[in-house]
Amino acid sequence: MANVIETKTKNVKEAATGSRGSISDAADYVMDQVKEVGSNALAARTFLDKKAGEASTAIGDGLKSAARTIRQNGPHDARLGQATLAVAQTFSNSANYLDGPGLKGTVNDISNVIGKNPVSAVMIGVGMGFLLGRTVAKN
Repeated sequence: MANVIETKTKNVKEAATGSRGSISDAADYVMDQVKEVGSNALAARTFLDKKAGEASTAIGDGLKSAARTIRQNGPHDARLGQATLAVAQTFSNSANYLDGPGLKGTVNDISNVIGKNPVSAVMIGVGMGFLLGRTVAKN
C-alpha cells in the first residue's frame, strides 16, 4: 500500500512538473503573439499617420491653388469682387489650418465640439444617416 501511494505521488509530481513546462511554453507563445500584434499595430499606426500627413498636405495645396485661381479669375467688380475675395480667403484660411495642426488637429477639434455639444452632434449624425439612407435607397 505504501508503495502504491509513493508511486502515485511520484506520478502526480511528474505530471505537475510536465504541466508546468507545457503551461510555461504556452504562456511564452502567447506573449510572443501579443508582442507581434503590438508591433504590427504600431507599424500600422505609423503608416496611417504618414498617409494622413500626406493627405493633409495635398488637400492644403489644393485649397491654396483654388484660392489663387479664384482670386485671379473671379470677377473683380464691387459686390461680386467682395464675394470672390471672401471665398478665396476662406479657402486660404482652410489651407493654413490644415498646414498647422493637420488632420490630427481637425479630429481633436471635432472631438472637442462633440464633447461640448453631444445632443447636437447626435442630431447631426441622425440627420446625415437619414439623408445617406434615402440616397442609397433611391439607387
